[in-house]
Amino acid sequence: MKKCVLVLVGLLICVCVMAQQKKPAETPKKKPFFAPINYKANFGSPVKIPISLAGNFGECRPNHFHSGLDVRTEQRENLNLYSIGDGYVSRVTISHTGFGTCLYISHPGGFTSVYAHCNKFYPLFWNYLKKKQYEKEKWDVDLRFPPHFFPVKKGQFIAKSGNTGSSHAPHLHMEIRNTQTDKTLNGLLFYKKMGDRKKPIINRLAVYDANESIYHQTPKVFKAIKNGNHDVPTTKMIKVNTDKVYFGIQANDYMENSLRLGVFRMKLMVDGKALFGWQLNNIGYDETRYMNSIGDYKTKMSKGFWLQLCHKLPNDKLGIYINGTQKNGVVDVSDGKTHNVVIRVYDVKGNSKDVKFQVQGVAASAEVDATCSTLFEQGKINKFDNGKIALTLAKEQLYDDLCFKASASSSSLPYSYFYGVHNSGVPVHDFFDVKLKPKQPIPGDARDKVAVLYTPEEELDMENVDGMAAEYKNGWVVAKVKKFGNYVITIDKSPPAIIPYFKNGRKVSKGNLLKFGAEDNVSALKEVRMEVDGKWLRCSRRKNNYYYYVDEHFPVGKHELTIKAIDGNGNTSIKKMSLSR
Repeated sequence: MKKCVLVLVGLLICVCVMAQQKKPAETPKKKPFFAPINYKANFGSPVKIPISLAGNFGECRPNHFHSGLDVRTEQRENLNLYSIGDGYVSRVTISHTGFGTCLYISHPGGFTSVYAHCNKFYPLFWNYLKKKQYEKEKWDVDLRFPPHFFPVKKGQFIAKSGNTGSSHAPHLHMEIRNTQTDKTLNGLLFYKKMGDRKKPIINRLAVYDANESIYHQTPKVFKAIKNGNHDVPTTKMIKVNTDKVYFGIQANDYMENSLRLGVFRMKLMVDGKALFGWQLNNIGYDETRYMNSIGDYKTKMSKGFWLQLCHKLPNDKLGIYINGTQKNGVVDVSDGKTHNVVIRVYDVKGNSKDVKFQVQGVAASAEVDATCSTLFEQGKINKFDNGKIALTLAKEQLYDDLCFKASASSSSLPYSYFYGVHNSGVPVHDFFDVKLKPKQPIPGDARDKVAVLYTPEEELDMENVDGMAAEYKNGWVVAKVKKFGNYVITIDKSPPAIIPYFKNGRKVSKGNLLKFGAEDNVSALKEVRMEVDGKWLRCSRRKNNYYYYVDEHFPVGKHELTIKAIDGNGNTSIKKMSLSR
């Protein structure tokens, strides 16, 4: 019996060993180039009409990425808007710029939806907001609320669409954000049932010399044309006189019943291997100005279109680039061989389009260009002072190296040279102080009225200038600016203009509109205030126009109405009128 048991045990061991030997080795799973994204949220539509988009997440806009979905509202205002999910009103911001009249709703699951450019909100909240504005005596407010103040349900009416803030046509700008980080998320990833069978289109291909700063070169730009299922540049074999290159593309996406949109993903492949990529999935407002690094700002300023780089500039801090990609998109072509390149762009639905071409370079050159007298290095603090122009740039200000140039030439203005602070084709990441030396001392009574005018042009054009109040310090005029370009010093003693669009002595009733304009020809308006018998009235603002709808704060009887406007240099205008109710 013992022998039988031992024989059986031996047979079982042999079978197990043979089975292990015959079992094929497992092939390791290939990691996908783009990590899958799956947001778990069942959001509804903010409108009761079919969704049609005029803009999507991640599009290149001046100095920022577009952060949401621009939902069309039939080219009209006051379309009803609805909450896309259960939650509560967590914030409201009111401004004549940016998002205008804007509502924030926080939802379970860690998301917040944002509804911008509205005209007004649902009555309960609108009345509460009006009360708070009168308490603060301010139209522009930023208020936050706990969960129990204003709960809302999915599909609940919350606002009327509009055209407020920095909006150029009636629409709803809607965002979905991560509540904890406040980063904006790609809204189309939450609406997977939206139809989209159209492929992106690649319009242009650009080739750059990777040995040169992007600001010291003009890329070779080729139109892309259709060739079967993919695109090719007009010159399929591209020969370059350098040993290292990188690329850029101009590409657009399209959806059914929508306007031109931006692409979602880019993948660069060289000789059959994935080299580099980016994905526009989430972008924080603290990093959105880095759009000026992935977007070729210099080409935009000179040619009028954005090229999105298939490359990461040295001082680009965006978090959109795919981990593990190589050499920041730089392609080594020093072997002189022909290299096959494919750039593929995707939309959110996975529709894709390729542009395919070949590139051939030359061996590295030993020549060094030493003609730059003032090199500003990216990632370092850079200082300049030539006696007439002085500035300091923090280390995050430049995305690539820059051969900086500045000069002060003659002008007809009494206190000012024409100050050229490099040129408007190079972006700066944040504000910096520019110091300008007047060509003669500024009198004491004018020193608190100094201002500077900015123009991107090579000569002063008063029809195309931006003005700002400045300070006089130790013989210099100092202004906080955010652009390279051309500046002049001026003295601003002119008060703002106030233009009432209603007659003095008018009789009004509750609900009547009193409209007026206020603007300044040099510096921005610091404060505009309308009062009745010394008490503040709630005026909304759109650009330089102000609107007051007569309410219970305008008493019955005859009263003095005062409009006061103050500019950045403290110049003040006051207009007094008599009205009765």
